[in-house]
Amino acid sequence: MENVLECAFIVLWLQLGWLSGEDQVEQSPRTLRLQEGNSVSLNCSYTVSSFRGLQWFRQDPGKGPELLFLLYSVNEEKQKERLKATLLKKGSSLHITASKPEDSATYLCAVETQCSRAHAACTITPQLRSGHQQHLCCSSSSKKYLLSTHSLAKWSSGERSPVT
Repeated sequence: MENVLECAFIVLWLQLGWLSGEDQVEQSPRTLRLQEGNSVSLNCSYTVSSFRGLQWFRQDPGKGPELLFLLYSVNEEKQKERLKATLLKKGSSLHITASKPEDSATYLCAVETQCSRAHAACTITPQLRSGHQQHLCCSSSSKKYLLSTHSLAKWSSGERSPVT
């Protein structure tokens, strides 16, 4: 019998308390079950006063975030193997073609924008856990980052919790 693996995307919201009310970044879908071999697009939308760039990261459990793509220009596209990122005027998509179990990770979208903070400081929880809200605090003398995440976890058919 063929063992079917499914993947679930879970959006974890990271909040920055000092952001202005007009600056925000969100990812969708909030949750998604994906069967191995299917393709999916993760979407990141943003509203910022001064856009400087957008970054897609991947974070494996117990490891730090790994930069996948850095996009600056509208309609810019970048591709690495089965992953493709596209930057639009007010958003971006990360498309994963023919998903595999090793695609299981947390995917983060960060928008770089201008701000007027005086000192640089940034912290992130080393391990983002599916289903738990995480917080990121980040400020800089010339930039700020708005961050939202997708978590992709492996699920086996009939199971109710992530496969470890």
